[in-house]
Amino acid sequence: MGVFKRYKNAQAAQKDAENAIPGAYQSNYTDRINEALDSMGAASNAGYDVGTDSDLYRQYRAGGAGKCQGGG
Repeated sequence: MGVFKRYKNAQAAQKDAENAIPGAYQSNYTDRINEALDSMGAASNAGYDVGTDSDLYRQYRAGGAGKCQGGG
């Protein structure tokens, strides 16, 4: 078998393998997942105050910083 024939056979085998690759995954649950994520996004913003949260974090950090200094 000649070099060119092996080359052509390899090209054909590669083309067949590429054509056999399945398409993109299609989920049956995409709509339900998106609805759930949308409802979580709307609920997570309800009543959340970044200013209050950052004040609480500063208090936590200030209280814990003194305990960490001084070694053990």
